[in-house]
Amino acid sequence: MKNQKSQNGITLVALVVTIVVLLILAGITIMYVLSNNGIFSRARESQISTAVGHVSDQVSMVVLDMQTALYTRTAAASGGTTVYNPTTDTIKAKYTAAMTAAGITGAAVDNVTINDSANSVKITSTLTYDNVKVSVNVDTATSTFSVTAAQ
Repeated sequence: MKNQKSQNGITLVALVVTIVVLLILAGITIMYVLSNNGIFSRARESQISTAVGHVSDQVSMVVLDMQTALYTRTAAASGGTTVYNPTTDTIKAKYTAAMTAAGITGAAVDNVTINDSANSVKITSTLTYDNVKVSVNVDTATSTFSVTAAQ
């Protein structure tokens, strides 16, 4: 009788093929995660979009509040008692307080312009929400405001 030895295990070729396939899969995964259109880039874009949307909602509330206050001032000027007489300091304080209450930090008001003849207010500010810097421009005369990510 012949002495036969049974060999169990994998060959060197099978091991090399397995390693090559794993390297290819790792390269594809890294490309999808770290590329310009990868997961991290999309997450950052979503974070910026969410921050701009949140700040936009809060700014629209402040604009509505200011327009209401300016309207009551106009109504008071035509015969009633003056309820609200805005100054740059009171507008800055009101804007900053509203942003801080909404969890928005660093609400620095760069510029406030009050136009008494047009009964309007313009505000320019920069602030931070969720580690995203945001630039805000408000004009109550035209009822418009813009909120953009300042990168």
